[in-house]
Amino acid sequence: MRIDNDRVSQLAKAEEREVSLEKEKAALQEALAIAHARAKKNAEALEVACKDAHATEEANIMAEGVQNIAEDKRSRWREIIQRWRNAISSGCDAVQADLHG
Repeated sequence: MRIDNDRVSQLAKAEEREVSLEKEKAALQEALAIAHARAKKNAEALEVACKDAHATEEANIMAEGVQNIAEDKRSRWREIIQRWRNAISSGCDAVQADLHG
């Protein structure tokens, strides 16, 4: 009879342990589902951030190109203005030479 009581006691403890493990399993599955949802959300946010970063990089490349074009045009206009100044200065020198000559 004592052996039966020990077995009944062991069986009851095993059943309690099984119930406890089932509860733990359910809690872990719920936590896993939450973690999966968060990971999916973070992956989507990361994808959006990567697209934004790529667009920003392309915009920076375009801006550098525009800046180079603007610098080239500025340089050309400086050259043109300098040629006009030289031409005007030469013309003024010739007029002054005629006036004083």
